Amino acid sequence: MFKKLLLLLTIISMLALVVTNNITNAPASSAMESSLQEKLESSVALFVGSSKAISNNVDTSIDPSEPAVVPFIQDGRTLVPVRFISESFGADVSWHPETRTILVKKGSDTLLLVLDSTEMLVNSNKFSLDVPAQIFQNRTFVPLRSLVEALNMKVFWSDGLIVISPEETFNLETDREKIVTLIDRLNVLHKVGNVENLKNILAKSMEALGDGSLFMNDMRTTAVMLESPEMVGSEAPAVSAKQGLSSKEADASSSDFSQTNVQVQGVDEGDIVKTDGQYIYKVNNTEIIIARAYPAENMEVVSRIDLNMEDPKYHFSPIEIFVDQNQLTIIGSKSPNYYRYNYYEEELPQNPIDETIDGFEGFEDAPVEEHSIQLEPDATILPIDEKRVSILPSYDYKNFTTVLVYDLTDKAKPSQVKNFEIEGNYISSRKIDSLLYLVSDQTIDTYRILQGDGYEPILYLDSAVSTDKSEIPLSQISYFP
Repeated sequence: MFKKLLLLLTIISMLALVVTNNITNAPASSAMESSLQEKLESSVALFVGSSKAISNNVDTSIDPSEPAVVPFIQDGRTLVPVRFISESFGADVSWHPETRTILVKKGSDTLLLVLDSTEMLVNSNKFSLDVPAQIFQNRTFVPLRSLVEALNMKVFWSDGLIVISPEETFNLETDREKIVTLIDRLNVLHKVGNVENLKNILAKSMEALGDGSLFMNDMRTTAVMLESPEMVGSEAPAVSAKQGLSSKEADASSSDFSQTNVQVQGVDEGDIVKTDGQYIYKVNNTEIIIARAYPAENMEVVSRIDLNMEDPKYHFSPIEIFVDQNQLTIIGSKSPNYYRYNYYEEELPQNPIDETIDGFEGFEDAPVEEHSIQLEPDATILPIDEKRVSILPSYDYKNFTTVLVYDLTDKAKPSQVKNFEIEGNYISSRKIDSLLYLVSDQTIDTYRILQGDGYEPILYLDSAVSTDKSEIPLSQISYFP
């Protein structure tokens, strides 16, 4: 099952940071929801690959202690956990390790399963299993239909959705909307939870790959959904580019202009050049140029945004931009500028060379030679201790995918209103109405994690919440099995 591992985090940044698993469809109508609840009475609903379940209209987990316990398909058969389903319908389940058997009792009926056997005993009657009973994640799994029939239940299956109930519940043709709603409710990613679970996930992924390549190639992927700050707390209808202009500007703007890099109606893609029909916004190295383009006789550069002015100790490289009404969103990569600024003026250790190391005897008294080095004009130079030679300590080099939001009400003086950063390298983004979706990735040190040296949390910063970076706990991180 674990062919590839990706860690996925979905974040909605509004007035505060909110974490969610996925983006759900619009709420179902009250009548449809009422009908759905009626169908789920005395029923159990699951979804292949999901640890989430619904038991008698209550959202729950199949196994809270082990999120990897999920229904799965093997040899064309859906396998489900025996204990969860049996106990959901009031049956008692017991495990007998000496005989490797599982006994299920419900009223006067008994069900006996033997691990790795294709035979099942129901009230002393033998039945064949298409796939043998087996252990997965320390839980017993059996073919869905065999277990359901042994419990005298009915099963509905569609697109990975499993509904077990005393009577027939769903009709594939007439209940399609309810089925889709139910799938959306159950089809969620698994939570990592804690470091031990993360180690288990990585170990299983390595075992599936079989060649150890995960040590070098495993990626930590972060998906982020940001809401435009000026849209917080309100419904944000789709707007045309001209709606962001004043009435005077709108009258003067071109009635027809191309929208760059838009392949799907309503889904905007970032680009290095954007226009709103009157102004052109362009990424130019480490700055953004805002130029009046219409009418042509008034063409001029209105302003420039220098993106490395705020903190020159960091280097920011803009990659793509979005323009929506009077708002400019800049996506780029931010990294420490180690080669231009010395970070170790205070903490640089002045440790003498160990005289016991071959080739270093007496080296601590050697004169320091002068060298001609070309430096940046404003670089910081440390005084050199002529009596000691030190090794520059290693530094923790982190890249951050950064989102800067500017208010364009005054095109001549754009002002920054929001800053969001999340650890990793930028991959791609899309914008729908006031929501910006972006994906970044970063390698993780699988070897160190499995060796018990610890997990280094993902960091993020949301200026709407705090000026400091915060850690994203594993309890809020999900993964693709």
